[in-house]
Amino acid sequence: MAAIVGRATDSITPVNNQDSGRLKMVEDILRQEFGSRDFQFQDIGQGGSNFVFQVGFDDQHYVLRICSQRHPIINDFSSLRSLEGLDIAPKAVRCNQWNQLYYAIETFLPGKHESNSDQNVPILLQTATEIHQVHSDRCGHLGRLNHCSWSAYVHDMARGNERHFLEKVPDQKYIGCVLTGYPEAANFSLLHGDL
Repeated sequence: MAAIVGRATDSITPVNNQDSGRLKMVEDILRQEFGSRDFQFQDIGQGGSNFVFQVGFDDQHYVLRICSQRHPIINDFSSLRSLEGLDIAPKAVRCNQWNQLYYAIETFLPGKHESNSDQNVPILLQTATEIHQVHSDRCGHLGRLNHCSWSAYVHDMARGNERHFLEKVPDQKYIGCVLTGYPEAANFSLLHGDL
């Protein structure tokens, strides 16, 4: 399938009627959200009834996810909102409905953008809970929660958003392990997963 590339201010020749319908759908959604015709977009994924577009507007890049079902869009958006403070995830920008479709806009991060939103959050959480660096609590992520492991902290942040996305981490690594191995590092309060 040919990728659809569009610019609202250009005259676009669609590949077929289905592409024409998708072009109009994306243009209508983006006009509704940005209030302007000055945007560009590119199809970067499709899976079943899910569509993913990279959008350029006002020198910023976003990901637009569109789905005929509410569940994956809302869950993905809510989980991204719950992880906003971690600075490792896309920022959830907007979630809305257009006709019978549901869509969400998030900031664009380079890398893989799966079409099926249900798969994104588990991958994100798995990445976020990879523990491989130690940082001072001055980074501000844990603050008063300095006796929690990084993975527990990540999961606690997302716990209120659709528990079925979360997996229990059997091997919890607590700060005690760090202080035992590095007693001089009394200021260090967490195991911090960085991308």
